[in-house]
Amino acid sequence: MATRRDTAMTAVVVSTSFHHDGYDMRRIFVLPTSWAGWGLFIAFVALVLAGIWPVIGWVNRATLVMGLPLLVVWSYVIMFACVAVMLVGNRIVERDDHE
Repeated sequence: MATRRDTAMTAVVVSTSFHHDGYDMRRIFVLPTSWAGWGLFIAFVALVLAGIWPVIGWVNRATLVMGLPLLVVWSYVIMFACVAVMLVGNRIVERDDHE
């Protein structure tokens, strides 16, 4: 008999379980362990904060920058900054894997 899987009831497990040296460690969040990791974490949090309402309210003005509204330019800055942070993060992960 085939079982039916209801996709609306599928849950994502947030906490993970690690078994290391006989200890069962459960973590919900994994924090950085290096200065580079903390720098990337802070950059990511700053980008998230730059894209939420209070900052958007400060940027949402009737001003044109190179023919585009300031809010659109701000959105492009956030998107390109996200790409830059992800590229730097990938470089750090690749560097740590080789060491």
